[in-house]
Amino acid sequence: MIKNIIPLLVSILLIFSNVAIAQTESPYMDFNPVSVKENAKFTKNFTPNSYDSKVLYNCMTAVLDAARAQYRFVPELKHDLHIDSTAQFQADFMAEKDERTEDNYAPYKTLPYRLRKYGLSGNGMELITKVKAYLGEQEYTYYDLCLAAVQSLLKNNKLAEVLLDKQYSYVGIGFNTDAQMKNMYISVILGNDRTFNPYKPAPGAKDLPYSKGMAGLKAYDDKVCKKCATEPGLEVLSEYVSLNKNGEVYIVCDDYKQLKKLIGKEGDAIAIDFVQRSQYECDGFIVDYDHPSRGFVTKPITFETIFSKNENANLKNGKLISKIADLPEQINLNSDLDLHVLVLKEGNRVCRTVIAKNIEAKNAAYDEKINFIKDDKGIKSAGEWVIAPEESTFSVKFPYELKKTDYTTAAFDSALKNNDVPAYKVNKIEIIAHNSPNYYKDAAYQKIQTKRAEFLKKDMLAKSPGADISITYDYCWDWFKEAIVNSSDFYDLSFLTLDEAASQLRYDSWALKSLDSEYLAPCRYYEIKYYVTYLASTKEEEQAFAVWKFNQAIAKKNRGLAMSIEDYMIDQIEKGNFHVSSLKELQIPNNKDYQTLLNNRLYLQYKLAKKLTEPVVTEMKSIYNLNTENRALLYNTTVGDVMLGKITSTADVARTQANIDRLYAIPDIPKDRVNSLNMEFQLKVVNYLDTAPVNMENTTLLATTFAKIKEIRNPKLDSWQNAYKLASYFIKKHDYLYALSLMDPFLDDPTISEDFIMSYVSIAAHREQTYMSSLFTEAVKIAYEKNPTRLCAIFDKVPYCVMENADVKEILCKNCDR
Repeated sequence: MIKNIIPLLVSILLIFSNVAIAQTESPYMDFNPVSVKENAKFTKNFTPNSYDSKVLYNCMTAVLDAARAQYRFVPELKHDLHIDSTAQFQADFMAEKDERTEDNYAPYKTLPYRLRKYGLSGNGMELITKVKAYLGEQEYTYYDLCLAAVQSLLKNNKLAEVLLDKQYSYVGIGFNTDAQMKNMYISVILGNDRTFNPYKPAPGAKDLPYSKGMAGLKAYDDKVCKKCATEPGLEVLSEYVSLNKNGEVYIVCDDYKQLKKLIGKEGDAIAIDFVQRSQYECDGFIVDYDHPSRGFVTKPITFETIFSKNENANLKNGKLISKIADLPEQINLNSDLDLHVLVLKEGNRVCRTVIAKNIEAKNAAYDEKINFIKDDKGIKSAGEWVIAPEESTFSVKFPYELKKTDYTTAAFDSALKNNDVPAYKVNKIEIIAHNSPNYYKDAAYQKIQTKRAEFLKKDMLAKSPGADISITYDYCWDWFKEAIVNSSDFYDLSFLTLDEAASQLRYDSWALKSLDSEYLAPCRYYEIKYYVTYLASTKEEEQAFAVWKFNQAIAKKNRGLAMSIEDYMIDQIEKGNFHVSSLKELQIPNNKDYQTLLNNRLYLQYKLAKKLTEPVVTEMKSIYNLNTENRALLYNTTVGDVMLGKITSTADVARTQANIDRLYAIPDIPKDRVNSLNMEFQLKVVNYLDTAPVNMENTTLLATTFAKIKEIRNPKLDSWQNAYKLASYFIKKHDYLYALSLMDPFLDDPTISEDFIMSYVSIAAHREQTYMSSLFTEAVKIAYEKNPTRLCAIFDKVPYCVMENADVKEILCKNCDR
């Protein structure tokens, strides 16, 4: 038994070992949208006795929009005078009482009553706060006041989730100071198209297509409904419920125990809401948004009632088949209608409406590339390096025969072509005729050497007319003195002057013959010295020059300069100015001192490649092993383990997870990069568990893996493709809200695929909280631009209530057959 428990504990511990590291801080602690301060009016000093209410309103709006955009990627909120008036009503009340309070005097004690006072429905959420109206002598601007107000809301996680809730598309703002003008009281009311109630029938209207009054139901209450509202498992209820041709509503599920977990607690129940298409015609709705339901509603149905009506005689197989309701007599059997499942808690409070779904997630498969990281600290850069015109010299050399005087450029053309220098412009050329010391002041020989040098110069001028070419003569005396000390017979020549040594050698034939091959002949050569300006007027010339300068820096062991040049080349390659092949021309020694340069070269080579390969992983491990004290490079080797490693057991999971967890403790590795790598590994774990044996250990590991994915994900994944792939996993688990949160940041990405946007629309259409969002509106607009026929086909299969989003209704009624 203990042997079975240990692997289970290991799997649980490894999944949560890093949760505290990955998510220990509030995500809203550092909110400070400095871009809002670009509006000069918002940075003016705020004085409570003479402030501009329009500036304050606009500033508050801008800060609210900035928070929602930063953390939920939603468009700007819309405004309505009726919602503003409701908010102002509460702000005035608080200012009068000098008390922050959600209550008001009767009959407007709660928000729904205050909203109805101004002709709205009771649907909306109010946030209230109190901030200082002035700070004495301390500077205090409109922006400071608004930032303090929003920060006070974000510090409270519960209030922050309301403020950032994507379902709200409207805002109303009210504010007022107390009598002493010490405090500013602010009310922020958030709503959407259901906050308005333009279709509510007149009092006394008859034959309405929905139940009278509240039908014995109570409205949503966060204290009662919070857990229910976020439970993804409840989404299956719409799949369990169906209406047969006889007008009978059945609930069918394969595991009644699972159903009991969802709706079998004390105080739990469901009700069926029969919603007809005729209630959502383009030319007018017949709905009342003050009701928690939309159509005719059954009485509450408990799990006990459902189970007692089970028509399946064989309970051992766990299947449940129960008739739970009949079609209301007011509805024709042939009517187009939707069945909504209302999830009730404690006293028939409607905590959730589960509607039918038609989710698409086509072509979501995608292999995310997790790139290596650059090492910016292993070698201290010499500073930013840029290409600039540079003057320099280089030489080519060739030996000559003593009696030959007709040398031409052919003697050094090959050497010049093979010389490792970038493109250049010649400024001048110096022909240096090097001679052995024995010919110093030899008049006869000087005539020969002059003739030889002039002949060469003439040939060079013929090929480069107008070139500045000069001739100098040299007798290699310095080199000869250093070399001759190694000769036991003639070292004494090093003590003489050039004139003395030349004179002695001319009269000592034995010495000349003995010294010629080793000490005199090496002195007889031509050096053609070019004074040039290296060219960098084209991208090709710039690339060649950068490579050359890098290799020069390496040859001189100037690692700092080499680092600067490599950084420049990486930037140019990423911008498309240089070709990646230039990296192969960098002559980097394979040793510890140059580990950073080797890593950064491979970093870019892999980044520009299509996928990670075994040779690249092997090379990276080799680079890491040059200096394992450089812990930042451990990330790159772990990338190889995650991307190409195989999972065959939970032991493999534990080992790789431990390596990933170590990365969080290394300061030089950005946490978001570790999160991305960790995320990719969790997906590999999920894929492994898809085909692994079903047992307690693997079941627990799967649940905790999905939990960990939520803990470690970055607010925005590296690509829309990876977001779509990850969303598809959560779609399978019916966690549609989380799937959408992964896709939200990419709605403004022009490269998203048609499948991505159509999938988003189909998912967001599953629930009021998402189809009322302005993000849903934006998605529908994008989907229409990409493929209006496909979009309309999706809406043919989703519940009619999505038309409650007024902007979406306009698009559908104008362009689709509704």
